[in-house]
Amino acid sequence: MFIGLSYDGRIFSTDAEHSRKVEDGLYLDDFNQLVVELPGSATFVTHYDHDYQSCIQGKIRLIGNVLVTYYDSDYESCLQGKVRYLGTKLITYYDSDYESCLKGKVRSVGNTHISYFDSDSSRPGKVRYVGDLYLG
Repeated sequence: MFIGLSYDGRIFSTDAEHSRKVEDGLYLDDFNQLVVELPGSATFVTHYDHDYQSCIQGKIRLIGNVLVTYYDSDYESCLQGKVRYLGTKLITYYDSDYESCLKGKVRSVGNTHISYFDSDSSRPGKVRYVGDLYLG
């Protein structure tokens, strides 16, 4: 099963197509968006309900038998509600210690680092590298 993950930490598709392999379990689609490979198949999707805090309510909880978890209200606001784990794959983000054009953007998926152009560039916050692949 392949899951599309935006660079700001949201699932954008549960049936994403991959086209270019970055490393095991991580691909880019035709638009250079992240696509994460997970075990199993997306036979059903369930969501977090009203018993969960507001930054998590309504978000995808299970895709098939793969659990999706999120950063909750104990984390700084630029991380709250963003995907933390897709199954066992950890997603990390640039936090408030980084300049504003990077805050809340995906920093790594598993062991693959993602970098962006900084504020000194003419393209601040745009994706520069995914792993060793230059996208700038």
